Amino acid sequence: MCRQLLLFLVVLAALPAALPAVDLAEAVRTRPVVRPSLLVRPDTVAGIVALRQADPVYDQAYAHLRQRAHALQTAPSLKRRLDGRRLLNVARTCLKRVLTAGVVHLVDGDATSLAVCRRAMLEVAAFKDWNPSHFLDVAEMTAALAIGYDWCYDALTDQERETIHRAIVRHGLRPGRKGGWWVEADNNWNQVCHGGLTLGALAVRDREPELAARIIERAVQHLPRAMAVYAPDGAYPEGPGYWKYGTAYNVMLIEALRTVLGSDAGLSRSPGFLASADFYRHARGTSGLIANYADCHRDKGDQLAPTLFWFARATDSPGLLDVAVEQLAAWPGQEHDPASRWERLVPLLFLYAPSE
Repeated sequence: MCRQLLLFLVVLAALPAALPAVDLAEAVRTRPVVRPSLLVRPDTVAGIVALRQADPVYDQAYAHLRQRAHALQTAPSLKRRLDGRRLLNVARTCLKRVLTAGVVHLVDGDATSLAVCRRAMLEVAAFKDWNPSHFLDVAEMTAALAIGYDWCYDALTDQERETIHRAIVRHGLRPGRKGGWWVEADNNWNQVCHGGLTLGALAVRDREPELAARIIERAVQHLPRAMAVYAPDGAYPEGPGYWKYGTAYNVMLIEALRTVLGSDAGLSRSPGFLASADFYRHARGTSGLIANYADCHRDKGDQLAPTLFWFARATDSPGLLDVAVEQLAAWPGQEHDPASRWERLVPLLFLYAPSE
């Protein structure tokens, strides 16, 4: 145990220094609020349009995403129904609907995709809570409403904005501010919970600057505990399945800080983090199965990992996407259940994809 603690402290000491907390707090309070900006850069929409024009794989995949977004018009209403002690399936379904329709709304600005986002957000905003006893539920629900609120803000009524804002604060940020064991954990719970809450804080920082600053400062302080496990070469101890989950929220937090506040506070430079895409890529065998170890079940590796597209852009390594682009080409031909929560993060690849 002493050796493990010593190793952890050595790795933690090697992490790049984050921005001083006062700088982050100042950015939260003073940086101009521009919407959409959560995970969205000024050239994001133009980049998606250009990518579709240049590459038929992305064009067909986007057309399929639009079809999926429109199909969500008839999806069942979101209800606060626990599965055992969890509301996680509902949270993930909500996030999938917001991301699917939200990306289409960003690019096309059509009324159908907007209606899907609005409906999903208002349905879960009406819940009595987001099940804080299992905090992953709160984190993913907060992420969903934060993204939808930011992306659809200009098209929402004042009352709709107020309802969604109030839900993010009441059901997400305030319970999150109380904390829990996940605050200082070294696993995916740290990444997902801090990630979801950071998105929520950034979305409402104009009206809740002090609460937002505290949430973000705490995330930047404690996320390095989870990121230390990537050192030295990117291997993820929870296995490739949980790499997709924890790393996806880790990347969303980093990208949101960059797009909204202009800096990720040095988090992306954590030892081994940028190398971890190679770990995930090589954890998939020629059979299509991913390596079954740690907290990971035997599963096909044919499901899209949108976070790989972010790593390909961040490291200027298009080779990371050799299999992912093949999977994207096959994606439009796969069956789709509008009520399903699976592939909820796939729409993010259109925001993350390298421009060339």
